[in-house]
Amino acid sequence: MDAFSSRGIRTLVITRNYAGLSLEEISGSIHVLRSPTFGRVLGINGIIYFIYSVRQLLRFRARYDVVHCQQLFGPAMAAVFAGFVTKKPAVVRVTLSGGTGEAAAVRKMPFSGIRLRLLRRVRRWIVLNGEMREEIEGLGISRERIRVIYNGTDLPDPSNITAKYKEDLRNEMELPSGFLGVFAGRLSEEKNLDVLIRAWASLLASVSDSYLLIIGGDSAYRGVGADLRELAERLGITRHVRFLGHQPNVKDYILASDVFVLPSSAEGMSNSLVEAFSCGASIIASDIRANMELCEHGSDSLVVSVRNEAALLNALQKVSSDKAFAEKIGRNARAKAERLLSRENMIASYISVYQEAAKDNG
Repeated sequence: MDAFSSRGIRTLVITRNYAGLSLEEISGSIHVLRSPTFGRVLGINGIIYFIYSVRQLLRFRARYDVVHCQQLFGPAMAAVFAGFVTKKPAVVRVTLSGGTGEAAAVRKMPFSGIRLRLLRRVRRWIVLNGEMREEIEGLGISRERIRVIYNGTDLPDPSNITAKYKEDLRNEMELPSGFLGVFAGRLSEEKNLDVLIRAWASLLASVSDSYLLIIGGDSAYRGVGADLRELAERLGITRHVRFLGHQPNVKDYILASDVFVLPSSAEGMSNSLVEAFSCGASIIASDIRANMELCEHGSDSLVVSVRNEAALLNALQKVSSDKAFAEKIGRNARAKAERLLSRENMIASYISVYQEAAKDNG
């Protein structure tokens, strides 16, 4: 939001108030409205949010030109309903593809036929990869309305991607020496962290001073944090697998590590993967289409088949034993980030889509 503010763009945010904050807040050019919530009951809160959002979109219709909706569920429905009166275009950003993705989910929801007819009124769609674009086309949306925009991030200064900086970070954060791996994301079933932990246990047979950092909180949906801790204990590797919970400085952990691992079976475009590219990390990722949109096996990453423990172990051994190769894929990852994944490129692309939607709507 600050990036939009710096470009003179005012922003009205309508969100759910799970954190118990004030219902309305204004900070500079950002106006935040938070809907009331009823505990953590998703169904009831979904209805409350929908009604609240439509009401606020109608109330403040003179204050905005385009409605940006995160996901094609409640926010998109609210924007489309309000749009019958306001005539303001909706732009929907899709965040997850595959069997657990939004396009698949909306087909299974109550009144899916009505929902799909309403969604075809959305003016522009933003997706994170080619797979998502195909899925949205499958809902009856024309390709001309769909734009692929990769997630972006701030690129660390090149001086921070050095052996000396890595050593200093480890000392500062009291991380162990030796071979250090990191995962960052939700502790949910589709991340396949059980496979990573078992592969790490096997890696210890040849690289005894190796440590795995798992960054992220337990997911409210398909959460497996307790199971993962139990697995590490059962394998006798609790000293070598550290569950660090949510961390605000994920890039520091990536910069301090020797390998970044993302073994998921479903992603949209992982923010942590984008951050790993920006940090010039040695990357190991699963071969799902969302990851393959960025990862080029052997050039800027190593790609392994989903839930293939032996392949994952081989990739870990390759990175840990071949320093020249690890450095090469790290350099290429950083070069790709500079071309495709900067925050500035992403913001400019979003603004372009908003302008297209507003012009097309006129």
